[in-house]
Amino acid sequence: MCRISFKETLFNKSISNLKGLNRSDVLKCVSFYKAYGEYGLLARSSFYYHQKQNKLPDKYKVIKELIKLIYHKHKGLYRYRRIIDELQNQVIIINHKTVLRLMKVLGLKSIIRVKKHKSYKGEQSKIVANVLKRNFKATTQNQKWATNVTEFNVAGNKLYLSPIIDFNQEIISYELT
Repeated sequence: MCRISFKETLFNKSISNLKGLNRSDVLKCVSFYKAYGEYGLLARSSFYYHQKQNKLPDKYKVIKELIKLIYHKHKGLYRYRRIIDELQNQVIIINHKTVLRLMKVLGLKSIIRVKKHKSYKGEQSKIVANVLKRNFKATTQNQKWATNVTEFNVAGNKLYLSPIIDFNQEIISYELT
């Protein structure tokens, strides 16, 4: 690491008398010194490397525009993998990590839709004949029985309750699994 003695250079001489540096560069060095302290946490070569990199044109400018276009075309629903697929459909080959990084730089996050639970999957078995014909009142015990399967979510586990009920408001038996 190169420890530049800012105290000697900047405070004992005037800013305009420094050789090879213009006023804006020296002011950048002063702000760097204030940010990183007297010991300089960054090597001198690294400081000038990053300064040079900031002046170079962005090599991903076109791809960033395409990513924004695809993202907004699909109303923010596409994540980086689907954006990669769209770019590949346009014959643009790019690494998925690069697309993810560029999306983070651009501040693009997909809107995650919550999937609703759908328990109905069509007819699974044979339809049983309607014997009760919606007459759910019983005059005597053990005349009409029915069962139901109910799913409960308890502490992240699924429990199933299957009671057998008599239509005289009695539970005959139940099974909990």
